[in-house]
Amino acid sequence: LIVVLTIDRLFVIVRPLSASTKGNRYRYGLVSGAWMLALILTLPYALHIRFSDTCTEHGINICWHDFKHMEAIVLAELFINWIIPVCIIISCYTWIIRVIIRREKFGLPGSPNTMFSHARSTKMVTKHIIMNRI
Repeated sequence: LIVVLTIDRLFVIVRPLSASTKGNRYRYGLVSGAWMLALILTLPYALHIRFSDTCTEHGINICWHDFKHMEAIVLAELFINWIIPVCIIISCYTWIIRVIIRREKFGLPGSPNTMFSHARSTKMVTKHIIMNRI
């Protein structure tokens, strides 16, 4: 879910108007996609758990997952649960920072920063302000 929040923040920063027009359908899609992925990733555990009378040791119920290739499962969990989400989060926040720095440096089209940074003289800025107020 942290990855979904990061992707949502990226979309809102990169395309603010598009994010506001998409509305609830976009957000419900993100959340339902995250839950569907979580359900798919839990299938191996649901299929390979052992419940039987032999699960007891010293009167305590102990159930376990009986995977044929436990090392492969552990490696897959490492990538799915840690490495891939961290890479996605790092790349999204790097992109967000680059967009913010670019907007601060060059300004958004039509924003006051753009008008003042590209003006050749204060007369042009003053004329533009007067014309817009009329």
